[in-house]
Amino acid sequence: MKKNSELTGLEKWNLLITGQDVPKMVSPLCDDWSLDVPYYWPFEGADPHPPGHRLHGIGQQIAMAGACGYDPTFLCGVPFTPRRPEAQARVTTTAIDGGTETTTVYDTPYGELKHIMRRKISTHDVKSFWLMY
Repeated sequence: MKKNSELTGLEKWNLLITGQDVPKMVSPLCDDWSLDVPYYWPFEGADPHPPGHRLHGIGQQIAMAGACGYDPTFLCGVPFTPRRPEAQARVTTTAIDGGTETTTVYDTPYGELKHIMRRKISTHDVKSFWLMY
C-alpha cells in the first residue's frame, strides 16, 4: 500500500467506499473558499470550475482542501419525492436565533425519514439532509 502522503484524495475515498484499509483522512466540512488569500487553483492543470462557472463552489472546496492539505468532503442535497402518493410529510418551521429551522418527516416501515434545514440570515446555511432515525 502507498503511504498516506502518496495517495490522492480520490484514491483514499475509493479505498473507504470499497471497504479497504484507509490511512488517516482529515475532512473538515467546509462550504466555501474561506482563506484570507485570493482564490487560486493549487493543482496542476486548469481549474475545472473557475470563477463564474455554475459549479465554482465545488471548485472552491477542492482548492481549499488542496491548499490546506486535507481531503475534501461534500454535502450533497438529493431531492426526495415519495413514490407512494399516500405518503404525507409532517413539516414544522420554528424560529431560531437569526433564522428558521424547517423539519420535514416521513414515516416509513423502517422509522422516520427526516430532513432538517436551518437557515440563518448570513452567508451560510447549515443543512442536515435526509437521515433515517
